[in-house]
Amino acid sequence: MAQRRKFLAVGGSLITGAMAGCTSSGSGSESTDQTTAGNAENETEAASESSADGSYTVTVEPYGSHTFEEVPETYFASVWSGFGISLNLLPTYGGRTDKINGKFYDLIPGLNYDTSKIQTITGGKGGFDKEVFYQTDPDVIFQDPRYLKQQAGWSDQDVEEIATNVAPLLGSQIHQPMNNQEPYYDLYGAFEKVAQVFQRQEQYDAWEEYHAEILSDVQSRLPPEDERPTATCLIRGVNPASGHFIPVHIREDKSNTRTLGQLGVKDVFEGQNIDGEIGIEAILEADPDIIAIPSLWMDTHEEFVTNVVEPLENNDQTSGLTAVQEGNLVRTVGHYIDPITDLFSLEAAAKQIYPEEFGEWPGPIGQLSSDQQLFDRQRVSDLVTGDL
Repeated sequence: MAQRRKFLAVGGSLITGAMAGCTSSGSGSESTDQTTAGNAENETEAASESSADGSYTVTVEPYGSHTFEEVPETYFASVWSGFGISLNLLPTYGGRTDKINGKFYDLIPGLNYDTSKIQTITGGKGGFDKEVFYQTDPDVIFQDPRYLKQQAGWSDQDVEEIATNVAPLLGSQIHQPMNNQEPYYDLYGAFEKVAQVFQRQEQYDAWEEYHAEILSDVQSRLPPEDERPTATCLIRGVNPASGHFIPVHIREDKSNTRTLGQLGVKDVFEGQNIDGEIGIEAILEADPDIIAIPSLWMDTHEEFVTNVVEPLENNDQTSGLTAVQEGNLVRTVGHYIDPITDLFSLEAAAKQIYPEEFGEWPGPIGQLSSDQQLFDRQRVSDLVTGDL
């Protein structure tokens, strides 16, 4: 990492310090891929260790461990952007800023996330060019090295070069195993890693406590397990005319089905191999009570109606599905989820799936009166700003 002066904001004041360098044991290879998601989450006790000289070590698989001599000031993030924003730390550099969940952040009082201040990194295969990382020189890169190898064609040597000469690649999957390779982190497992990197553990703990409080309240109000609906989650768009769909199994540790798992719906394809596309006949045979689409972060309500509801209603075959006939087409947040949007996803899905208990969902986000909201927007604002 290049030697340079740092300016760190502490309690509203600025302090400066010389960057004394950093060490790393991460190789960028996939030798650690046997770690399970559970192990990845449970490694946190040893993941951030402080030394007497103020340096500290953070471990994020598959990269490994990295020792920071001071708190990073600049960082690159793509999928993990929302973790920084949830700690009031806007990414310095990023990929596509249109993936940032601004329509949710707008509903949190006082949250400042000016995306024009994020320098977009583009160029090269898959949008990643080593030279751009050299030019921008971030202090930490929140990107899974396996993704760079898969999407950008990087080699192990490329990963090691950037990790050695620019910054550690302390990112990992939070969606699902990449090419069936572990590890990957669930939402709060990944969030804790970011908090450790920026030494915001107290802020993270407050976030985790509030999330647990809201989730516990919602789950205490769910109907008995034998009365909960069956469901499937369809990804990559819905086009009944094509004759096929792409469902995924409902698991709480996967970003695109996290909310459904928390709400206890039954995976209509449980125990079946549904990797890849399935024919329309399989959906008709399964006939789930709920069809979920992880598009709440992306589409407007009107776009959801146009792109999902109307095609399913107007198709001769899918119009007979129970979920279509009863209007049980549910929107959740998907791949680009973070602690803030996670709460919105839980609220929206709870109201769509169990309206008798939680009240009706209006459709467009932002139209719930305060007495109908399942979490306190001001409390979230306080968590973001560190007013604990």
